[in-house]
Amino acid sequence: MKYMLACNWDKALLEGAEGTEAKSLFGGIPNSFIPGGRASVLIPEVNKEYVEDYVKECHDKDLEFTFLMNGSCMDNLEYTRKGYHSIMRELEWISGIGVDRVVITLPFLIELVVKHFPNLKVEVSSYQKIDSVTRAKRFEDMGVGAIMLSEHVNRNFKLLEGIRKGVDCEIILLGNLGCLYGCPSLFSHANLQAHASQAGHCTEGFVADGYILNCTTQRLINPVEFIRTRWIRPNDVHYYEEIGIDAIKIIERQCTTEALLKRLGYYSQQKYTGNLIDLLGQMPNRKNYLPANSPYLMREEFANVIQLLKRLSVLDKVSLADLIYVDNEKIPQDFLDYFKKVDCHLLSCEECRYCYEIAEQAISTDEKLEEVREKFKMIKDDFVMGKVF
Repeated sequence: MKYMLACNWDKALLEGAEGTEAKSLFGGIPNSFIPGGRASVLIPEVNKEYVEDYVKECHDKDLEFTFLMNGSCMDNLEYTRKGYHSIMRELEWISGIGVDRVVITLPFLIELVVKHFPNLKVEVSSYQKIDSVTRAKRFEDMGVGAIMLSEHVNRNFKLLEGIRKGVDCEIILLGNLGCLYGCPSLFSHANLQAHASQAGHCTEGFVADGYILNCTTQRLINPVEFIRTRWIRPNDVHYYEEIGIDAIKIIERQCTTEALLKRLGYYSQQKYTGNLIDLLGQMPNRKNYLPANSPYLMREEFANVIQLLKRLSVLDKVSLADLIYVDNEKIPQDFLDYFKKVDCHLLSCEECRYCYEIAEQAISTDEKLEEVREKFKMIKDDFVMGKVF
């Protein structure tokens, strides 16, 4: 299996990834005209000269570099004269510095790259939520070279096999996602991230991410969510190799180099024996994450900064891995065999109960969980009641 590793722009990450199972690094810059899939507050600040040098060093170490322009919305600016020319200038720069591939969500941007920049391989973003053979084939017919499927199809083996047979391009899956299965905020959260990374947007990069707060609160209330989430364990990579999946992505871009390289090591060895939460993206866990790009938060015109930071400081101190332990060794080695027989799209989780059974044997909780859960509920309510605004 080939692996694609999130890039936090640390040169030490390049040193650590050299000579490993990593095929490429993927990253983007904050406050870009073509937005990305993560808010600017989460991404280390780098200039274009640094990016150019970083891409060169990637190639020196026999690693490809994938540039992310995977925002799910551009405020319709892509269909304006100014927007079109700004996009083309951005693409000319990306193409000119030797980037190998680009990850795109918007079909119009895909068309631009395919027509004007044939040296750039196009990968369709997971934000397109491709979940059928027909949709995958339509994007392949547009000229893309790779498709990242919806992260929520990782356990739908009949579908994965059908898509693999139906297209010739690369098929990529997200390995260590932490998103709620069936999340009601799926598309809204994608748009929030896009606008929070978009240069020229009216919010100027400011974001108070209530969606991730909602998801985290749901996990604290009901830890079975950690089992229902469609992660791929390092131990289970062989299931996807047998289907013919080409690569697995390892996130998050705001993680420390140490955390990213550890995750790469576990997936390369196809073995992990610890707390599964430590592997997953979008999990509050300060030891695994870089400091926030805080200037994007200090915007009194958008929120009561004192009230906002007071609540964010609570989140910043929480590590879900200290409160909830998902023992990977207590999850059966044949865990995924069940999903080869059952279609989760056709059942409610309460009717099925399989993940609940696994949770009972694999999950233990700390005595402080109830206290933290109540704090998260209060903070969530404070957003709804407008106390941070």
